[in-house]
Amino acid sequence: MIGWAAGLALLAGSTIHAAIITNGDFESTTATATATFNGWQELVGATPTDVASAVTGSNAITTTSALMQAASSGNGDLKQSVASGPSQFRLEFDFAIYTDRPRASYSTGFLQLYVKHATNGQAQIRVTRPSASGGAATDPADVVVYTGSADLLALDDAVSVSTSLTDLKVNHMTIDMVYGAPSSYVISVRDADGVTHTSSSLTQFTGVVSNAGSKLTELDFNRGYLSYHSTYSHTTAVLDNVTVSVPEPGAMALAILGLTGAMGLLRRRRR
Repeated sequence: MIGWAAGLALLAGSTIHAAIITNGDFESTTATATATFNGWQELVGATPTDVASAVTGSNAITTTSALMQAASSGNGDLKQSVASGPSQFRLEFDFAIYTDRPRASYSTGFLQLYVKHATNGQAQIRVTRPSASGGAATDPADVVVYTGSADLLALDDAVSVSTSLTDLKVNHMTIDMVYGAPSSYVISVRDADGVTHTSSSLTQFTGVVSNAGSKLTELDFNRGYLSYHSTYSHTTAVLDNVTVSVPEPGAMALAILGLTGAMGLLRRRRR
């Protein structure tokens, strides 16, 4: 019979990177420094694939990354529709945000993410920096969610900010989401220093509130908040390694079996 240690190991690893998102690393099949946006739609460019939105070398998080810079009409939103999306999933991605301006009497946004579900509702999650006097360009940014009427601060000072595109401070965001009655999602960010910041469970979505029949239908990384007053060239987002994973029922069942066997062994020892 499977042991309790093995059962716990399976339980801890009970998610897999399913083939739900296509080409989340934006790399060619040979993993060379040649970008491809196969599977993604470029909302601003004229074609679904736009190599002008790719960065390589020291400006990339890994071999190639997606560059989202509001200054150029060719470097805009990236979205991907999901044909058979799950109702419970984990979304993860690496990102870096860049600005060369100190935080002083202005507000600026860096990256906005729409996680959409089947009933036209969505979770709207944004990396931003609030208006405040003083502060440096390296000050960390916040994560906020839009509830349909106002922004809600989810993570305060959780995101490392880069001031050089050749020395990226890479963050990793994880979103655990359940569409149901009620729905919930938990956001966590591991910053460039390796510190993880985690929100409490959030339940408010923009638009129509999802229900038990809702499924993931689309991811949309939106550049609409990449702004600095009337000049856009001072903020840039770099995106890479987008994955969606789902619970694996088989691993959960084996974990339960292992724990049951361990309990039986303890009972026999007591006798």
